[in-house]
Amino acid sequence: MDWLKGVAKDEKSLLNMELLRLHEELAEFSEECAFFCDAFVAIVSCCDNFEKDGIGGFERNAHRLKRKSIELKERLQLIRGIESQISESR
Repeated sequence: MDWLKGVAKDEKSLLNMELLRLHEELAEFSEECAFFCDAFVAIVSCCDNFEKDGIGGFERNAHRLKRKSIELKERLQLIRGIESQISESR
């Protein structure tokens, strides 16, 4: 990774700490988001005011949000892994 060549070791440590903090915040947000999505779909499913297609749309969007949240966490973990490998190789 050429973008890390000019970065000092303490700056790399700071970057790694920020990535870790971001990962932890994203993990917490993801859990809250998953809970909210599941709760919202459960509430909507119990209402007689919504058609099945509408409920299905809520379910699909809730699933999509949860899946995207997982993908973002995985990408952040990958970035942290790459940064760690670069730091170890120096």
